[in-house]
Amino acid sequence: MKISKRDAQLLMGLIGIIAVIFSYQFVFTNLQTKDEATQKEIKILETRVDELEKIQANLDQYQTKTKEMNQEMTEFYSTFPADIRLEDRIMFVTNMENENDNMKISQISFGEAEQINAAASKETDTQTQTDTKAETTQAETQTETQTNTAKTLDQNTTEADNTVSVQEPVLYKVPIGLSLQVTYKGLKDMITYIYDNGQAMGMESVSVSYDNTTGVLIGSTMIDMYKVTGTNHVYTEPNVPSVTIGSDNIFGTIEAPIN
Repeated sequence: MKISKRDAQLLMGLIGIIAVIFSYQFVFTNLQTKDEATQKEIKILETRVDELEKIQANLDQYQTKTKEMNQEMTEFYSTFPADIRLEDRIMFVTNMENENDNMKISQISFGEAEQINAAASKETDTQTQTDTKAETTQAETQTETQTNTAKTLDQNTTEADNTVSVQEPVLYKVPIGLSLQVTYKGLKDMITYIYDNGQAMGMESVSVSYDNTTGVLIGSTMIDMYKVTGTNHVYTEPNVPSVTIGSDNIFGTIEAPIN
């Protein structure tokens, strides 16, 4: 079939228009989408680089402050024993009663150690870096440069973190329940002894009432002793005095000489 010259020109024009539309739809639009994605990643990397540059600029200050904080934490944890055993609690109550002539303990209960909190442990944050293939040389060069800068600063920051040793201490409270008879002065002396004996402890609760019969206060108190595990501290046994055991006469009778 023969077509006229005019129809051939129209057909060629139509093919050209289709080619332009195809190029715009599948080539230019695709390049534009990739360029927008690249620009977004560049902005993200720019923000990350700014943050890391600030950290790098203050790296010495961060390291110094971190060492100071670790030293303060070490000194703070040194006030807590590594463990509190049954004999520690018995000797504490015994010594407190011996030091207070105006207090008589009638009953003691020992509770289980209860974890209060775990210190924040160090978490490793892994940064995932993406290599972007840009269509334009300028975008590709800028992205590569910023990525390398981020890697360098991340490495320096990680090395700074690794210079500081991180411990994971855990704080526990060990309760002691007491039922007692005490005078008003004896109650004040007991509170003073609890908070001034050099051990990490405190009163969780106290409840007393006046007894008209005896003229003293009758009640109970809950005392919490504290310990920290996960440190380099070594448990120290309490000083337990020798106790006389056994008896030559289990009946307690008086032996008179036989004539």
